[in-house]
Amino acid sequence: MAVETINRENELALWLMVSSPRPVTNEWIMDHYQIDMATLHQDLAVIKDFASTFRLTLNPEFDQLSIYGHENDIQQAMLFILMDLHGQASDKKNYLPQEPFGTQRLTNVINNGIDNLAAFTDLSDASKTDLANYLWTLTLRYHFGVVKHAHFQQLFTHKQAHTIEAYDQLFKWSERMLNDLSQLYRDFDFPELETYLLTLRVWLNK
Repeated sequence: MAVETINRENELALWLMVSSPRPVTNEWIMDHYQIDMATLHQDLAVIKDFASTFRLTLNPEFDQLSIYGHENDIQQAMLFILMDLHGQASDKKNYLPQEPFGTQRLTNVINNGIDNLAAFTDLSDASKTDLANYLWTLTLRYHFGVVKHAHFQQLFTHKQAHTIEAYDQLFKWSERMLNDLSQLYRDFDFPELETYLLTLRVWLNK
């Protein structure tokens, strides 16, 4: 699969972060991108510098690679790359990477969900893009990686949780959206916490 250098570096960085902290083998990377070890080392030098700006650590160990860091930093780094891909794309509806990450079904579910949200909530184009990137990132992190969040009680008091629930239509949309996304893979369910975080994210960014 021949990919231009800058796109390959972006995709590889995304793949390592999507999988975090699970390792990815050098053999798989070189076979998938049809590159040799010298090219892989060049890519990793760029990715290591990028990761460090988000307080993430690229860990080469024997014949495999992994990225370590706090979940928020992993997701922020992924969102940064997705915004870069969005800026380069001519088709703003289909800029989210497909292989080896997801399928067109994932992109379709995200776009349809955002269209449903826009039917009852004012959303700017920038907000729609931010939300699409966030939902793509969140879904693939839970599918391919291991997500470690603080406990619900550490993030929200009972009063704050009730305040978020009070955005009834938006809260129910968040529940449906995450359920639809988890049904694509059936190997995980989003924890309740993610419904509250998604509702809050939409409310703060609309």
